[in-house]
Amino acid sequence: MNKEPKIFSSSFIQDVFTLLLGNSGAQAIAFLSIPILTHLYTPTHFGILGTYTAIVLFFTIISCGGYEQAIMLGKNDEEALDLLRLSNLLTLGVVGLLSLILLCNLSWIHHYLEVAEITFFACLIPLSIWAEGWSLALKVWLNRLAKYKSIATARFLQASTTAIVSIILGWQGYLTEGLIMGLVAGQWIKMLWMLLAAKWWRHTVWSSFDALKKVAQSYKDFFRFGIIGTGLNTMSHQLPFLILPFYFDKSVLGFYNLAMKVLALPQALLGMSIGDVFFKRATQAYQESKMALSQLTWSTFKYLVGLSLAFGLVVFLLAPYVFVYVFGEAWDTAAKYAQILTPMAMVSFVVAPLSYLIDVRQKLKAQLWYNLLLFVSRFLVLYIGGMYLLAEPTMLAFVIISVLASIFYLVYLLRLGRGD
Repeated sequence: MNKEPKIFSSSFIQDVFTLLLGNSGAQAIAFLSIPILTHLYTPTHFGILGTYTAIVLFFTIISCGGYEQAIMLGKNDEEALDLLRLSNLLTLGVVGLLSLILLCNLSWIHHYLEVAEITFFACLIPLSIWAEGWSLALKVWLNRLAKYKSIATARFLQASTTAIVSIILGWQGYLTEGLIMGLVAGQWIKMLWMLLAAKWWRHTVWSSFDALKKVAQSYKDFFRFGIIGTGLNTMSHQLPFLILPFYFDKSVLGFYNLAMKVLALPQALLGMSIGDVFFKRATQAYQESKMALSQLTWSTFKYLVGLSLAFGLVVFLLAPYVFVYVFGEAWDTAAKYAQILTPMAMVSFVVAPLSYLIDVRQKLKAQLWYNLLLFVSRFLVLYIGGMYLLAEPTMLAFVIISVLASIFYLVYLLRLGRGD
């Protein structure tokens, strides 16, 4: 009888711990830099950064055509390499097309950039998407090769570069440019390191058109359903940064951005590490048996729930004191937002790693319908809230609808993990 994989197996824990070490360093730098940045920059600057990041994230997710997640599922390394090359080629296509659109300076795009106060940074958006799109595909490739140290190092270098550049520019008085320039610098350092870690020069022989066409056809569901579903999911998470600038002051976005940065630390520190390893192990377990996948899923779920409850309790009780003490009295509103957003962050911490089951089981069509429902419900909540409510009630409604949708999604993921 086959021995079932468990979340606490030594090799699983070792892989998670390897990523955790790098992520710990990266998140420690990110967290330690926040008090400095909150004294250099205003909530408005953080709000502008949030809107810029939201735009980049949306285009990054769709830039690879959804094929980056198929890299892990490739039947062999050559097929996986073809998927990596296809993902990178599609990213360059998106970057080129977006650059042309921005050069055309269409009136409605110019108007939105003006409202969001990021017109000055429009030329940097394609560069950010290029770096993040390639990093997205390279991370899956490195994960497939079990190069967890390289992934962890890339995240550490990104966090260090972002913090250093942002602090230096802010210290020199470049408040308008500092946060976004730091972000872009960190994105490119991460991407270049991943290229080196993947030993890209060994794979410079480009795939033939027939090879790219073959993998595109074989994994077409990732393009047909995955790209739209993932794009909608990403957009739904970034909707506050895209919609609220029309209804509330930029400082509201700044408070929201800081609250989310703090709440995202456990996910970035531990959740991503568990998710990356879980993706690889779940793929292997499903190829072995449904029972193996069920055992792995359930033990991972219990582990995530325990961590989530502990994190949520600490944040809810201590946020009012920690935010004011660490970031300054000017950021006390961010503490209130953090308490409101805590339930959403707790559920997200559990759901995010397990969502890789969608790729393992290739249930992309079901994911598309869920993400469409999530996007529409969140959009309506923010639109109606922006029109008729104040900022805090709007965020509370956003959290309630998000938590309900995530619990529904979690039940579905557990069924997939059980082999249903």
